[in-house]
Amino acid sequence: MSSTDHATNETIVVGVDTSDESIAALRWAADLASRTGVRLLAVHAEGLLEEGAYVPRVDVAELIARTLSEHDCAAGLTSLVEPGPPCDTLMRVAERTGARHIVVGHRGVGDTGSDIGSTALLLVTRSSVPVTVVRSTTK
Repeated sequence: MSSTDHATNETIVVGVDTSDESIAALRWAADLASRTGVRLLAVHAEGLLEEGAYVPRVDVAELIARTLSEHDCAAGLTSLVEPGPPCDTLMRVAERTGARHIVVGHRGVGDTGSDIGSTALLLVTRSSVPVTVVRSTTK
């Protein structure tokens, strides 16, 4: 098996929501996936507020299409929405798919008052695979 064949069997999991940081993480992960030839799996963890209709549901397919309209990774890109807390959901999906890398924005849509969001902080302390935390240049 060549190194190219090996790379195409790998997956990057990227957490997505509607935050600028999530959009930056999705773009960063898409660039990495297209440069390295790995699959990209965009995951949105649906929470209780969405399920209870307190906040709008995220249209993940539309978010990805809008964000990655200029990227050439559509062939290796899939997405899914799963219920649960973001950190647990991303780790569960990474384990289930054999992903070797998780990418998230440094903050999500919640405002915890700290410089780094709770999901990013939990992932870097709990994940068994490498985690990249991406900052948005938009502010």
